[in-house]
Amino acid sequence: MTRTMLGETDSDNSYFTDAEIQTILNTSILRVASDLPTNITYKEVVTTAATQTYGLPTDFLQLKDVQCYVTGGTNRRQLQRLNYDEFEAVAGGNTTMTGQPAYFRVEFGATSTAADSPGGDIWLYPVPTDDSYTIRLIYFQKPTVLTTSTEVTELPEFLHSAVCFHTAWLLSMKDDNQSKINNLAAMYKDEINEAKKTVNKRDRSGPTFIKSPYGGSSLIKRGGFQARRGPLR
Repeated sequence: MTRTMLGETDSDNSYFTDAEIQTILNTSILRVASDLPTNITYKEVVTTAATQTYGLPTDFLQLKDVQCYVTGGTNRRQLQRLNYDEFEAVAGGNTTMTGQPAYFRVEFGATSTAADSPGGDIWLYPVPTDDSYTIRLIYFQKPTVLTTSTEVTELPEFLHSAVCFHTAWLLSMKDDNQSKINNLAAMYKDEINEAKKTVNKRDRSGPTFIKSPYGGSSLIKRGGFQARRGPLR
């Protein structure tokens, strides 16, 4: 599809090599995943005594939630996210206090130039007492780098055309085809906008309720389902 957009369908007689296209395809896959995150997953880590920071997964893209539970238990607790100033206000009075973590803050940015190094850290408070706790990170996943022509990206199929638009857009810069650059850039942006509508339509399970200006409805309150607090009256 990328070659068709470039007008270079014969890989044996082409201005663009297969290696070039594969390299840019991986760049574009990451760009599409960043513009429209769809693949959500989780990973868990068992806490270590007196260890407050834990690295983000190497396939981390965007954070969704952080939970904690007693290792071996089933009752997970959602940790409260604090920004830097809020975290320091809570932890500053007793930075070494230990116990079951209730708060977290996240710091983005790799601390190493080694390949596959974590792209940031999760800070917990209170500091875990020992290995009694398991931290579950729920996050949007970075797609796997493709290395062969038979592999398929984990991105949903309706995003594959957006990947090709973006790839052809970048490759068009090689021969400085300004008209094609402009057209493909516009096509990519339109495709992402349409894909966002598809993402919003994918989950059709259950009824849909119109929310009030306060973020709730007759059945759904701001903090969650009313049924959780008791029967409707």
